[in-house]
Amino acid sequence: MNAALELVNSEWWRGRSGGEIDKLEETAWLTAFAAGCGLGELPPPTAHELRELRELRSRLRALVEAPGGDLTPLDEYVRRAPVRRRVVAGELALEPVARGWRWALSEIAASYVALVARGEPGRIKVCANHECQWSFYDESKNRSRRWCGAASCGTADKVRRFRERRRAAA
Repeated sequence: MNAALELVNSEWWRGRSGGEIDKLEETAWLTAFAAGCGLGELPPPTAHELRELRELRSRLRALVEAPGGDLTPLDEYVRRAPVRRRVVAGELALEPVARGWRWALSEIAASYVALVARGEPGRIKVCANHECQWSFYDESKNRSRRWCGAASCGTADKVRRFRERRRAAA
């Protein structure tokens, strides 16, 4: 699970059942997000931290929609969290001086930079189902994945397009 893509996907789009939903407003989602992305247990974000999460999400969304864009604006987030070096199990490790949303924002931004650093930003995609718009990393061998999930969005998109073709033919 990539923290940056999960943050981008915290904004549910109009086409999804239930309308547009901002998952950042849900404490349970934030708790699961932090745990699932390896950020551990974090206190609920303050109003200021929530604004920063939304701002970072917006910047990441713009990068996802235009792969290969300038990553420099993410440096503002990456450099925020002071870290210290330690030797853990015979290897060099970085650990945060303080764990909190300031550090989490840094880790989330860094996770996107690390994803791009793999060398294939073209694998970062937006779901082809226009009612979804979730971001995902295409790990398919031939880079042909079009949907965030074939069983959910893939099927829904194929059915929608099939019905449009039938209406057009009638």
